[in-house]
Amino acid sequence: MYDPNSTDDSQNFNRADAPESAPRNNDRRGGYQPRNNRFKRNPAPPSERKMYYVALLCPQEIDAQMDEYKDQMRNDYGCEVAAKSPAHITLITPFWMSDGKYKDLVEKLTDFESIITELTLNMSGFNCFNKRVIFADVQVTDNLIALQEQLETYLKNTGFPFIRESKKPFHPHVTIATRDISEEQFDDAWPKFENLEYSASFSTNALHVMRLVDDQWTHAGEFILK
Repeated sequence: MYDPNSTDDSQNFNRADAPESAPRNNDRRGGYQPRNNRFKRNPAPPSERKMYYVALLCPQEIDAQMDEYKDQMRNDYGCEVAAKSPAHITLITPFWMSDGKYKDLVEKLTDFESIITELTLNMSGFNCFNKRVIFADVQVTDNLIALQEQLETYLKNTGFPFIRESKKPFHPHVTIATRDISEEQFDDAWPKFENLEYSASFSTNALHVMRLVDDQWTHAGEFILK
C-alpha cells in the first residue's frame, strides 16, 4: 500500500508493490486517507493528523538540478508528485501524526545521539523501480545504512510505534518521477535517463522533517546530528 504523495518509492513498491507510506485511498482534493484503521496506534482523528517524513535534504544546487529533471517529466508526461517535495533521501517513510505528537518528535530528534554525525553522499546516474519510479541513484554506504537503521529503531522505541519498519534493504535515492507515471509513459521516458551521465557529491550533518500541507511537502524542522 502506498501514498501517491509519498517519498519512499523503493520501500513501498518492494513491499506491497507499492515515504513511502500511507494507503492508496486517494483524493487529490483532500489529501490521502488511511484505510482499514491501519494507523489505530496513532488515535488522533484524521482531521487532526498530518503526514510527515524524515530525510536528508540535498543542497540547493543539487535541488535545482533535480528540479530541472522533474520539470522535464512534468512537461512531457504530466508527472507532478515528485515535484511536490525538495530533492531528498528518505530515512523514515511518511507517517500520519497529530500536531501534538509532533512536539514529541521534536523532543526525541533533539535528543537523538547518532552514531554518525556527518555523511558524505555520492550521487551517480539514474535508476528505476518497477517501471513506476525514476530516480537519481545514491551510493549505499555503511554510514548511511547505520544512520537509517539507528534512527528507525530509536523512534519506534521512543513513542512512535506507528512508524513502519523497513522490510527491504535500504536503497537511497532522489526521486525524479513516481506514482503518477504510467507504464507506457515510463517506457518512453526511461531511455532518456537510462544512460544519462550525472554525478554529484555533498556532505550533511542534519536530519530534516517534512510535513504535507495543502498537497505540498514543506519543511518542518532541522536537527543537527550529534
